[in-house]
Amino acid sequence: MFRTKNILLVKHLIGVLCLLISETMYAQISLDSVIVTGQMKNSTIDLSVQKVKVIDRAKMDKMGAISLRDVLTNELNFRITQDAVLGSRISVQGLSGSQVKILMDGVPIIGRLDGNIDLNQINLNNIERIEIIEGPMSVIYGTDASAGVINLITKKNSKNVYDINVNIYHDNKGNYNYDFGGTKKIKKSLLGISIGRYLFDGWDPNEDPYKRKMQWKPKEQYFTNIYYNFNLGKTTHRISANYYREFLLSLGSPNVTPFDAKGIDDHFITNRSQLTWQADRKIGKRGAFSFLNSYSFYQRKRNEYVKDLVTGNQALSANMENQDTTRFALLQLRGNYIRQNKKGNYTSQMGYDINADQAAGKKFGGAKNYINDYALFFNNEYKPSSKLNIKLGFRFAYNTRFSVPVTPMFGLRYQLNKNHVIRFSASRGFRAPTLKELTFMFVDANHIVLGNDSLKAERSGNLQINYSYTKPLKKERSIKVEATAFYNRLNNMITLLQLDAATNLNKYVNIDKFASKGGTLQLAYYSPVFTFKTGISRTGLNNYFNQIDKFFYYREINFSADYKFKKYNSSISFFYKLNGKQQKYIYDENGNIEVAYINPWQWMDVSFNKKIAKQHIQIIAGIKNLMNVSSVNSTLKDGPHTQAGPSPIGMGRTFFLTFKYDFSKMLK
Repeated sequence: MFRTKNILLVKHLIGVLCLLISETMYAQISLDSVIVTGQMKNSTIDLSVQKVKVIDRAKMDKMGAISLRDVLTNELNFRITQDAVLGSRISVQGLSGSQVKILMDGVPIIGRLDGNIDLNQINLNNIERIEIIEGPMSVIYGTDASAGVINLITKKNSKNVYDINVNIYHDNKGNYNYDFGGTKKIKKSLLGISIGRYLFDGWDPNEDPYKRKMQWKPKEQYFTNIYYNFNLGKTTHRISANYYREFLLSLGSPNVTPFDAKGIDDHFITNRSQLTWQADRKIGKRGAFSFLNSYSFYQRKRNEYVKDLVTGNQALSANMENQDTTRFALLQLRGNYIRQNKKGNYTSQMGYDINADQAAGKKFGGAKNYINDYALFFNNEYKPSSKLNIKLGFRFAYNTRFSVPVTPMFGLRYQLNKNHVIRFSASRGFRAPTLKELTFMFVDANHIVLGNDSLKAERSGNLQINYSYTKPLKKERSIKVEATAFYNRLNNMITLLQLDAATNLNKYVNIDKFASKGGTLQLAYYSPVFTFKTGISRTGLNNYFNQIDKFFYYREINFSADYKFKKYNSSISFFYKLNGKQQKYIYDENGNIEVAYINPWQWMDVSFNKKIAKQHIQIIAGIKNLMNVSSVNSTLKDGPHTQAGPSPIGMGRTFFLTFKYDFSKMLK
């Protein structure tokens, strides 16, 4: 239950915001932002057949966002959970993160642990915007895209000969982020680089005097990106290299005797690198060819140390079972040809997509394991009139381990008039089990995690309908209302299930059926100085546990507001989200069926943004997690490192300060 004063605070803030809406404050809606995710050619949000959500750089800055986790915390239909060691994971429309494909400039980010990418490991230092499509995107992006796609778009262009910027972030919970970025134009080419370091001291709600057994583990991250854009004849090329390194320290409780004091600590070292070569070339007046070749490597090393707490000396533990290195690699070769007819009302796309996955390590039996996927995909978009767009696509694939069905997709966009637009999509999804889910084996004193070579591939279906109404008002103001309904159905859903509570035995298994359904209603008001957005969603989950056919529903409410003080080059921003109680069926310790739950919680952020020194310097100060939430009661076990009980949500009320220095204008 929420505290009465918190509810009164929310009601008061809603009242203030409603009063602000009634005033003559002005902002402009941006429906002409160019998007690339899921498109045959660059399109705009308003003209896209699929519903696309865009989070721009300005919003990331005002939220004080360091990682992808920070950005998605306030979004409707997104639920973020935390594992003590594996980090933050996501669910979309009730579907787990294993069905969500996370890309950077169209290249998959690899390194899934327990089926999820740790969102804390995706730093936003050089990200220009984030594009999100909810619902199956398997036709274009293949496996792991049954629930949607999140594409992080990096900075690629510059109007200046030189661009140099420095960003510094500090908060009172021991988070420190420093990054540097710069570009240099060389004739018609562009060279860019960004380098950063993130440091976290660790945090625990119980304030352990020994500062060892922390709920949020201390970590250090380094990240860099180098890219070079150039033209060869009529072809545009982009070569980029990304590198990421994290050191995470999991300190064990001190073991003190009359003779010594020791602690058993785990060191987790993650390395992720990515090399990419992209090229685009126009062919004639109406055709274009592009390709994307990439190689990604991921390594996670775990070492157990015994530390003498008196002298500070440490040595590797003699328990070799807790010394391990896991490696993943992905080679992707992807290309497509797009052609438009003379009338411009029909566009076709033909493409190939080759993915070669590799996993190695002691947890995979000590040998290299492979799984390859070869696919052809076809998309067609027809515009029989100025009001109607119809999109039809198919994917034909061959997988070296699983039989892959033909994956179809159908979508349409119908504009009733200049204010009303309807979008509809029906699509199929496919996800092959990962090498980890098939062959993984890990045993230690705390838990056992086993793969399952008998797993079946997941097959999914999705229906989605979206209605939007946009009303331009006087003085560059506008209102937008949007309603969405969705239904997802998964067969053979793969999940990590606890089979024995006494030994914490977990194994990857198939669940015959899983379904989610729900809808969202959103309202937005835009003017030159004031923006307000609010929404509500209701989602039902049904895992057909032991043939029980019942949906459990939960709700979410969010709203955000931004007011600009143009005279002072400043603004104030406010973000809020209510996450409702979520339930599902599980087995208890005795093998009986029970309803597990995670209680509701609220999240609220506020920030103040000010530009000084002729807008060369930007200062952002704010408070994250204003409601001071650290954990909520839960009986859901959300990973092999978590137990039923208080579930970690945040690090309490956090005060942050960001400095952004832009030297571009100084260098002109």
